[in-house]
Amino acid sequence: MLRSTWRLAKLSLNEAVKRKDLLVVDVRTMQEVDALGKMRTAVNIPLDRILANTALFGDDKSRPLLFYCAKGVRSAQAATLAQQLGYENAFSTIDAQTAETLVNEGKK
Repeated sequence: MLRSTWRLAKLSLNEAVKRKDLLVVDVRTMQEVDALGKMRTAVNIPLDRILANTALFGDDKSRPLLFYCAKGVRSAQAATLAQQLGYENAFSTIDAQTAETLVNEGKK
């Protein structure tokens, strides 16, 4: 199950995962990442630290952002927050496995 957030993105999710500038963000806590690991290509920014770390998203508001967590709730919140900050292509997935599958499919 994939979730788009409250507003439509300019890119489709399939287009976003094919972009070389895609940023995958794991919004789980550091403890969860330490216990369960994360995608090799993802950066970990816990949900409660998103606002303090938006510089990692870059200045290009059209850059695709793919957020994931354990069950999709926090990643949906992060994607909504990114959209409220003006990022046009913020997406949410339900978990790391789904995010990794999408990214791998986008490389084909």
